[in-house]
Amino acid sequence: MTFSYRLPTTTALFSTLIGFFFLIGAHFTFPNFGGYGLTLPQNYIAWLFIGLLIGVGLWHWARSRALRYSPQMLWFWVGTVVLALPLADPRIVDYALGLPKVIALAGGVLLYTALLQINQTGHWQKLLQWVLLATVIQMLLGLAQYFIFEPMNLLGYDTISNRPNGTFQQVNVMASFVATGFALGLFLLTQQASTPPSKAIRLMSLFSTFAAPLLLIVIQSRTGQLAGIAVILLILPALIQAWPASKAAITAHCLVFVLGLSTGLLGLIGQGEQTRGLEIYEDPGARTIIYDESLSLIQQYPLLGVGYGNFESAWRQTYADQAASPSELNQGLHALTHPHNETLLWGVEGGAVALFGLILLATGYLLTLKALTWRRGLSYLALTAPILIHTQTEYPLYHSGLHWMTLIVLIAAADGALNNIKTLKTPRIILPAVLALAVPLTTAPFMITGLHSLAVITRLEASKPKDYALLLEVSNPAADLNRFQWHLWELRLKSALAKQDPEELTAYLNWSRQLARSMPRATLYANQFIAQRALGDFEGAEATLEQARYLFGDMPALKPFIGLRKDVAIEVN
Repeated sequence: MTFSYRLPTTTALFSTLIGFFFLIGAHFTFPNFGGYGLTLPQNYIAWLFIGLLIGVGLWHWARSRALRYSPQMLWFWVGTVVLALPLADPRIVDYALGLPKVIALAGGVLLYTALLQINQTGHWQKLLQWVLLATVIQMLLGLAQYFIFEPMNLLGYDTISNRPNGTFQQVNVMASFVATGFALGLFLLTQQASTPPSKAIRLMSLFSTFAAPLLLIVIQSRTGQLAGIAVILLILPALIQAWPASKAAITAHCLVFVLGLSTGLLGLIGQGEQTRGLEIYEDPGARTIIYDESLSLIQQYPLLGVGYGNFESAWRQTYADQAASPSELNQGLHALTHPHNETLLWGVEGGAVALFGLILLATGYLLTLKALTWRRGLSYLALTAPILIHTQTEYPLYHSGLHWMTLIVLIAAADGALNNIKTLKTPRIILPAVLALAVPLTTAPFMITGLHSLAVITRLEASKPKDYALLLEVSNPAADLNRFQWHLWELRLKSALAKQDPEELTAYLNWSRQLARSMPRATLYANQFIAQRALGDFEGAEATLEQARYLFGDMPALKPFIGLRKDVAIEVN
């Protein structure tokens, strides 16, 4: 008896990986202290799959010895190269802050390239259906959070404010993903006559049309609601065109949409939260301050910006400089790492060079949409509109790797619809084979060990008192280097204060001053103040405190040190 086993084709492996991600991997999380990027567990999983998909897609290119490309892909690569140019700026203080977004962009374009390599019947339709499934899963979780979850639940969901956030931990990120599901449901509805979907897809589409308006109402996200309105306006021409052939289906969607909208409003009123819904439309929040100072920085540094990774320090200094007194500083903006607008971030940090790179990216996408019939172009724009709108009010692509992967898939789907993908024979190029091996072999271990390290650091931060011995269990400090070093140097500071070790105190001051150049934080200045007093440098300590108050105002972290006598000893908890 013989046993034979055929390895799956690259096409089958690619489809399996992307399906597994949207079905299961995209929804993984565990309790954590929030943040963005690689401070969130779900993003490690997203980038693990992105690395694997890039590897499989590029291996398909290497085996076929032919590169499938499109004009849009070329626009994207040129734009990415332009956006990488400011990395040569000598003013960059901390590459751990400046480099990740460029790597993420390049990773996204590599994923886009990998997606184009798969030439399979129904490839793009299946991708859209997988994304729809992921949005439906998040919507189901959101409904459970709103109607079923009890206090002290496993996800740590706040049942008091009761604004569903799925596994995203941030309501606006949830809202833009829900709006994306809404767009996908309506988009697939417009395709029913030409590409009849399965019963399961029709049910998911109908469910998304019910659940999306309900959730967008109870989440009370202005960004999400704006995205939902944009989706309706953009996809309406395609719905009108599809009406003669799909009257029953469109009518059903209209009815469940009204039902979802009504249920959301009734749920909100029933919980006595409807007044907040009015207030959020009247208060622009702190964004006006953030945007004004960001535009001021662009005017000051128009060509090259302030340098990648330098936004926080440059914005903080400019904001403090324009204040008449420290008491006028908004205390809620003490650790602003992003201007809540992706275009502004690249403009502030990379100047005209980076903005030109963004224009190249946008041009490639808009030319693809323009080449489609106007109704199809608008309907494909509707798919990306929720996430694109959200990038102009916050930073969802940093909060959620799922959003980044979804955006890449939806943009690529428009390219697939245009069917302008060409083939270039590459018989002697070894680059795709090298990248196909290098990307997953570096990404997978980094993300797996990084996820373990995040779990360890989360345990450390939750322990009371802090169990610094857990730092020895961190297997990948580089995954969140500044956070790891923060705890390590905090331990060294406490030890130095206990032993009155001047060398260690001086070492802490040197490290913290370097970090403050790119990440000015009130707590960092407070610790410098303590270290300087321990060294007997009382004048220097007062100067540090004055600098901190100038930048942050009288924050709670600084108030205990104001007017402190020289004979008062300070302990660090």
